[in-house]
Amino acid sequence: MKHAFRVVIAAVVTTLLSGCYAVQKSDNYYGVRTANQNVVFLLDRSGSMEGKDEGVASAAVQAQVLNRSADTVQRKMGGVVGNFLGNQIRSEGSKMGAAKRALIPAVRGLEPPSRYAVVTFGGQVDTWHDQMVPAAPAQQNIDMVRINQVAASGGTPMLGALERGFLYPEATAIFLLTDGQPTDAGNAAILSRVAALNSNRRVAIYTIGFGDDKDIAFLQRLAQENGGEYIDQTNAGNWLPF
Repeated sequence: MKHAFRVVIAAVVTTLLSGCYAVQKSDNYYGVRTANQNVVFLLDRSGSMEGKDEGVASAAVQAQVLNRSADTVQRKMGGVVGNFLGNQIRSEGSKMGAAKRALIPAVRGLEPPSRYAVVTFGGQVDTWHDQMVPAAPAQQNIDMVRINQVAASGGTPMLGALERGFLYPEATAIFLLTDGQPTDAGNAAILSRVAALNSNRRVAIYTIGFGDDKDIAFLQRLAQENGGEYIDQTNAGNWLPF
């Protein structure tokens, strides 16, 4: 446990000192170039993204160690610094933390004429963007703060998120990031619905799978049938040495 605690602390400090992801820019998202695309980012914020109600024992253990480590840091260091590092350990060491570290630079890295929208799905499907917004610094800075404040809870309404993504008529690419299996429809129903929505659109769908609970075969098929690819991120957010 002491070794795991030291690893967590080192990882947080390294993240903070190696160039804050909140001010970094990227021209790709998990290796897929986003330049000159109108991109919809679908971000899973179900409880399991922060180790809540985890189905996999190792992820639940990780969440427990992170929380204990954060409490220890806050208690031993105290004050503003202790509280800051404790909160960073809780947020950065989870799958949600890993997802934010990739999404924020991707959003910041978009440039005109690209447009984008962010949709989150957990207890329900939500978005800050009724329409796709231009890739402009003022808007991107607002959304960086919004993304950083996303908290995990609820299930995985994947169909609802995909349907919301297709409501943006100018979208050319949809990125679906998830660590679980859909809770609002079966796999076959989702594939059929997306095929209907995309029959005249040809929107490329890229799927990103976190953790051990995801359905790889389903995510692969969803991407392959819609001109995209599946990107495996099984170990995303796993900072523990076991």
